[in-house]
Amino acid sequence: MQWLPISIDELRVGHYIRLDYAWFRHPFSRGDFRISSQREIDIIRAQHLTRLRVDLARTRFAENNAAAADDPSAPSVPGTEATQAAETETETAPEAGGTVESETDARASRPTPTSATASASTAASQKDIAKAYEALHRTKLARVANIDAIRGTWRAVDETNRSNVRDCAQAFAMLEGQRREALQIINLQVDQMLAGAASSAAPLGLAKLDVPRDEFGEQASRSVQVGSIAAVSANRLQLDPADRRLLMLAAMIHGFARKELSASAHLLGGPDVNAARLQRIVEQQRDCRQPAGNAIKRLSSESLDPISALLAAITEYQFLTARRNPLAPALALAHIYQTMRSVFGAAAVQALVATLSVYPPGTCVELSDESLGLVIRVNDADRLRPVVLIYSETASYAQSEIVDLLQETSLRVTRAVNPTDLEPAAREFLGLEVRRGPALWIEHS
Repeated sequence: MQWLPISIDELRVGHYIRLDYAWFRHPFSRGDFRISSQREIDIIRAQHLTRLRVDLARTRFAENNAAAADDPSAPSVPGTEATQAAETETETAPEAGGTVESETDARASRPTPTSATASASTAASQKDIAKAYEALHRTKLARVANIDAIRGTWRAVDETNRSNVRDCAQAFAMLEGQRREALQIINLQVDQMLAGAASSAAPLGLAKLDVPRDEFGEQASRSVQVGSIAAVSANRLQLDPADRRLLMLAAMIHGFARKELSASAHLLGGPDVNAARLQRIVEQQRDCRQPAGNAIKRLSSESLDPISALLAAITEYQFLTARRNPLAPALALAHIYQTMRSVFGAAAVQALVATLSVYPPGTCVELSDESLGLVIRVNDADRLRPVVLIYSETASYAQSEIVDLLQETSLRVTRAVNPTDLEPAAREFLGLEVRRGPALWIEHS
């Protein structure tokens, strides 16, 4: 995209503009947007917002302005060639009395508004613009409060995710040494995840993937992500408490089990856990994959424990989004739904879809104004309108714009974008350059 300078007098409805001002310097909820009405242009003029740029590639004029679209710098004022011709052409229609009067004469004979009338009209127009400004400003303040709350939750999610990955890595190190202290750490994490999934209004959010660069850190990161999805899935399936705990314990040690150390699973047995069944589920997770661990075997879902089938569907999703050529989360979910229901069973796949929604957190999307963003939260009230972090070539990651599509109704998601289709700068900005997939964690209300 290329941003070119543009003057206020050149603005037209349909221009995609950038206001080169601090966000609180103007009343609009976004600094980059497509002009949708003349009133927006009036507000820009009234506020003397002269530092403007335009992206012609994202400029979209209405069809009735198609001729003017050939000249993007044409001012948004009356005076096209057709209008000018109509204004200068004289009419020769006969009057009742047989005389002919030109349009110029007719205009001259009409009463002209007095200066008082013109002043009143200008005052009324300025008043309307002031009202529109105040309405925009109120809407913006409400959205600020909402976005601030989202950012606060997002920071808490990041901190919780890092803490739990560290704890899980520590537990894995203990498991390898057959130390029973690992039981207490993993059970505590399971309790926290199940409680969070049961109580949170927006259970899954995106967390920055900042994990220890060691063997157990990598395994712990996978387990935390899979465990987060498993906890919400268990809640949506309304599994009984014993099955919920079984699923979560198997999910939390699944990354560790890939090291073929599943014999340690018996350490997690307790009064509420069927240790033999847990051992069988962990072994099925290992056996579901080819020796290289890169492809799911075409097993019948009838041969899998129902808990194992659900966990296998979740881990396949995690694999597809974190492999060398990752799929976008939405596309990975679609792939599982379309091709793997016979492998995992319809119940397991439908539970996964219900958990992750249409655009799972971590999905790169293109919006209707052609901007790119990353889904960081699902809106359960309307799953087609998630919360999106907007990519910017100028803003830093911490200062990037967050748009809640439930409130910003002028925008919508048009498609999911594969990370491999993005420019390197966009992948790096959105955190998609690292091959570990989206880091998901349960949000707590």
